[in-house]
Order: sequence, then structure tokens, then C-alpha cells
Amino acid sequence: MSTLLRALLTALLYFVAARSSVELQDLVGLGAIYWPGAGVTVTALLVSPRRAWTAILIAVGLAEVGNDLVTGFGLVPSMWWAAANMAEPLLAAWLIQRWRADGFGSVRGVALFALAAFLAPVVGGAMGSIGTTGTVSSLPYAVTAGQWIVGDGLGILTVVPFGLVVARRLSARPLGTPEGVVAVAAVLLATVVVFLLEGPNGVVAGDYLVLLPLVWAAVRLGVAGAAVSLFLLSQIANGFHAAGRGPFAGSELSYIQGSAQLQMFLATVGIAALLLASRTVESERYQGLAAAREQLIASVSHELRTPLTPILGFSETMLRHDGVDSQTRQAAEVIHRNARHLSELVDDLLRTSRARRGALPVDPEAVAVGLFIDEMLQGRAEDNIEVHVDSEVAVWVDRTHLTQIVTNLLDNAVRYARPPVRIEVASEAQACRLSVIDHGDGVPEWFVSELFDDFAQASRGDGRSGGGLGLGLPIARMLARANDGDLTYADEDVGARFTLRLPTSGADQISMIVPTSTMRSRGRRK
Repeated sequence: MSTLLRALLTALLYFVAARSSVELQDLVGLGAIYWPGAGVTVTALLVSPRRAWTAILIAVGLAEVGNDLVTGFGLVPSMWWAAANMAEPLLAAWLIQRWRADGFGSVRGVALFALAAFLAPVVGGAMGSIGTTGTVSSLPYAVTAGQWIVGDGLGILTVVPFGLVVARRLSARPLGTPEGVVAVAAVLLATVVVFLLEGPNGVVAGDYLVLLPLVWAAVRLGVAGAAVSLFLLSQIANGFHAAGRGPFAGSELSYIQGSAQLQMFLATVGIAALLLASRTVESERYQGLAAAREQLIASVSHELRTPLTPILGFSETMLRHDGVDSQTRQAAEVIHRNARHLSELVDDLLRTSRARRGALPVDPEAVAVGLFIDEMLQGRAEDNIEVHVDSEVAVWVDRTHLTQIVTNLLDNAVRYARPPVRIEVASEAQACRLSVIDHGDGVPEWFVSELFDDFAQASRGDGRSGGGLGLGLPIARMLARANDGDLTYADEDVGARFTLRLPTSGADQISMIVPTSTMRSRGRRK
């Protein structure tokens, strides 16, 4: 589209919007408190290249002068108003683009857009009110300027998102679905019903009934649904209000008071709807990124496993071969140790990916906790681990998962804390509590909220540094929850306590797993 055509089209739309506002203000004999023409101009600037801005602004200025002369105002105030209606949208469009707030794809972007929408009219109100005060209105300068700021700010807030949808700068695809049509129609119907009421005595807070379909449109249809719904709401509400109908019109309120309340209501629900829609967009985008990340992790992990298998195999063969010299054996040990470490990291990545996709296999069985711990501690006498079991209990859990969880907790306690490490097992109502307690420095308070986050590295100044990917505790918690349990952390007077809770199996199954004599003799052990 050529620059001239853009300018002419903008001038025509501005003139139509300005005339509609003038017609509404004629119903009450006061200045228009809602000015959609400001939104028309800002939209035109945002969808046009910078080289066309000058022509568009000149065309808008001429359209403003023409509208004022047709209305019957003099040339002097018309020139002031034209200058204000050229400077204001220029500042608004510049701020919106500079702050990258025209995409409405983030909460931050919507907040900055709302700020620009009401900040730019401060300049327009300061300029335009000079031409109003003392010439066409007896209202004080501050009142006139405030009326200008509110009217133009709301015009930008309600028209620009709608204009960007019409100009296809924002996707309108959800509006074409059956749900989109019904949601927007519900907003339209609710607005008409609410603002057809005679006045503030018609209903109690009836104006907020429009929030129900508006929230529906914002959540389900995104920014496009919120933009179209907000535009329809604002046009219908201002039209009925000027005709003396709706919850903000009536004998108890002056027109200025009622209009101020109406615009505050529209601004509040409008910003809320756009924020909600942008948050929905953010959530969907993050979900897409998370899915792509999980797919990448799974793909990379599988690709890494392919070369690791022969590395581990050949290094093991070299270590078992009697004819290998000491230097070669030492090199093979380094290769095997690092390959095994890398294989464990790959396993962690794959396990995390499966858990997040809901594809983590769980094969539960009744496991006697006391005997399980005895078996685990064989060969770990040097770790100085104390054990206290109040009573033998069986848990319903995947044995492999339980091994991975407890091994992770013990390894962390031995690696990062001071001895002794203590294991406590106690029964609760239909659950077993297994705690691993160390005597280290504990986890700093600032890091506790991140302790079970993926890739959260405790080496960031918390004193619990080490290798790995920061997936050990997150995986342990995921495994616990996959088995209908949970893993939590609590500070001790000295050290840290990690507590694993798992559902218990039946007493009859305990007797099948643990001999009665063993159950009676089992108590405090070290």
C-alpha cells in the first residue's frame, strides 16, 4: 500500500471515529470522554513504515481540523487540537515500538503497552486543553486535561489491539473457530444486556457480569479474543452510557462522574483481559519450548549412548586382559571411569525426559525396608552410616526406583557432609518415612526453593558443590512421586534431612517377606 493511500485511509477512519465521538457528546452537551480516533492513528503508525509516518500525521491533523470546523468550532482551538492529535500518537507509537510492546505476547509487553497508552495522552492533554479552556469550555484546565488523558488513553487501549488484529499483525485464527464465534457473541450479548439497564439501581455490580465471557475469550482465544471483545465492549458501553443507560448512568451520578467510573471500569477490565491473554500465550509458548527441549534431550541422549556402548565395552575388555601393560591399563581405567560417568549422566537425562513425558515405567512390589537397607549398605562400611528402624515395614514401590532414590541421597550425604550419616525408618498412617540425615552445613535458605529444580547446580555459592547436571534430586523426587510417594527437605540443627515417604504394603505381605523372628529382633542398629 502506498504512503498516500495509507494517509488517506487513516484520515477517513479518524474522521469517522471523531464524528462518532462528537455525536455521542452532543447527547449530553459535554466534551467526549472517549476518543477512539487516538487509537486509529496509533494503529496506522504501528502498521506502517517510518517513512509514511509524516504523511499519516499530517492527514490526521487535517482530518481533525475538518471535524472541528464541521462541528462549529473556531480555527484557533482546531489548530491546537490538531497539533495535540499529531504529537500524542507519534509519542505513543514510538514508545510502543521502542519497548517492543506491540506483540502482546508477554505480560511485560502488555504492561508497557498500557503505560504508553496513558503516558502519551499526558502530552496531548497538556497541548489540547490549551485550545479548549477559555474558548469552547468553561471547565478548569486540569479537568479538561484529565478528561483528554482518560479519553485518549482508553481509545488507544481499546482500539490498537483490535486494529492490529484487523491488520493481521496479530493472529485472528482462533476467532474463526466455533468456540471463537460463541465466546465473542457471549461478550456482545452480556454487554448489551448489562448496559440496557436503566441505571445504577438496576443491578448490584451488574457491570462485572461481562467479565465472565471476557475471561473466556481471553483464556481460550488469546490476544485476538481479548482485543475484539474489548473493542466491542467499549463501543457498546460508551454508546449506551451517552444515551443515559447502563449501570454508570442515572440521577445519582453526574455525567462526568458516571463517565469517569465507566472509563475506569473499561480500563481495568481491558488491561486485565490483555494481561490474561498474554499470560496464556506465554504459557503455550513455554509449553512448546519445554516439549521441544524434552525432544532434544531424548534425541541427544540416544545419540550419545551409541558411541558410549563400544567405549565402555572395549575399555572393560582391556582391563580384563592380562597382557596389558600398566600404562595402558591406567589409561583404560581413566577411559572407563569417565565413560561410565558420562553414561550415568545420559541415563539421568533419559530418565528425566521419560518422566516428563509420562513414559516412566513403574513396576511396584512389596519391599521390606529394613532388609532393603541392609542389602544396600553391604560394601559401604567405610561411609560410617548409622541406621535406626523403629519397626519393620514393607512399602509398595518399584525396587529399582527405590534403589536409585536412596543411593542418590546417601551419595550426596557422604560426598557433601560430615560423618556420621544417619538413616531413620518409621511408620506413619498407611505410609513409611525414610529419612537420610547428614551433619554438614545444610542447604542455604535461598537455595531451598530451587533444590528440586532441573539442572539447579548447588555449586552457585551454597557450599554443596560437585559434578553432575543437577538432576539427582529432581529425578529422585520424580521417582518418588511416580510411586505415589514424595521426597522433601528439612533443615536440622546440624546438617540436612531428606525424607522419603512411600505408601506401605499390607502386614500380611511383610510376614511373607521378613521372617517373624527377624521382625521381632529388628530394632536400633548401627
